Amino acid sequence: MTMRIGISKGGLQGAELIDACSDIAGIELVVADTQDELEERALDCEALMLNSARYSARLAERLASGASPVRWLQFASAGYETVLEHGLSDHVLLTNGGSAWGPTVAEHAMALILGLLRAVPLMERERLRARWDASHVIPHLRSLEGMKVGIVGAGDIGRGIAARLRPFGAEVIGVVRSPRPLEHVDHVCILDQICSVLPELDILVLALPLNDETRGMANASWFHIMKPSSLLINVGRGGLIDQSALIDALRNNAIGGAGLDVAIDEPLCPSSPLWLQDNVILTPHIAALGGRSLDRLIELCKENIMRFRDGLPLRNRVLVPSQRNGSVRAVDL
Repeated sequence: MTMRIGISKGGLQGAELIDACSDIAGIELVVADTQDELEERALDCEALMLNSARYSARLAERLASGASPVRWLQFASAGYETVLEHGLSDHVLLTNGGSAWGPTVAEHAMALILGLLRAVPLMERERLRARWDASHVIPHLRSLEGMKVGIVGAGDIGRGIAARLRPFGAEVIGVVRSPRPLEHVDHVCILDQICSVLPELDILVLALPLNDETRGMANASWFHIMKPSSLLINVGRGGLIDQSALIDALRNNAIGGAGLDVAIDEPLCPSSPLWLQDNVILTPHIAALGGRSLDRLIELCKENIMRFRDGLPLRNRVLVPSQRNGSVRAVDL
């Protein structure tokens, strides 16, 4: 019997995925070109492959109805905040694309860190003025060697950043919800105790999902106790930061700079003061793109399709709150 799997055209390389999976026996892949078609696929497919943004309230309602045969959702994205918003039936498995994007996002986080430490924004402004003045730049130059870097989030992205920091000689502190050993991490800090380490950090990296617990977690109380020279890097979700508090902290030199790949509202409003900050690097939510990211995503989806067909455990399983059986540990923190 053939198993039908619906693929949303938005966020997944539908044609490439269908081509890659053409040799898998017992599977029929059906592309949904529109949101309406995707929601219709919930009535005739056993699995759906989509981006978090495509998971709507209507789709959630259809999955919860007895008429839907869907038993598995594969998100292309690492984030899954729409599932937290709309809910997910207990009988439906959720997997994400975190392992596909992790290496590239980790590289991008390193680019933001090094760009700020090596005063790239300042030198770019000097270039536009055709000004070659080392004496003006040198006081702003810093090195990652010996710095303390805190990474909030221990999913694929957080672990990837930690691994890339080690060759630079940085001291890495992993911030997680519950204590456990972490590779490439020198020390582990419990999230509830983060305020005890914030004053020591030279760099704070946010690499975790957005949910009710993490929304606005980086706020004025954090910035007040961070070093005036410290850097904030966000490759998670824009909502992790109280953006108004961040702007105030940057304006008042409460922290030394920020590298942001995400914003609360995207695209970032042209009138946002963040555009005018000299100590900020902004990138338009592209940290995951480039290199082999899409190849890894297709490989992950293909492997999970075969695992789903064969009744094997799926890779990148995400346990949403209603499915954790009382556990308080999220998969990415």
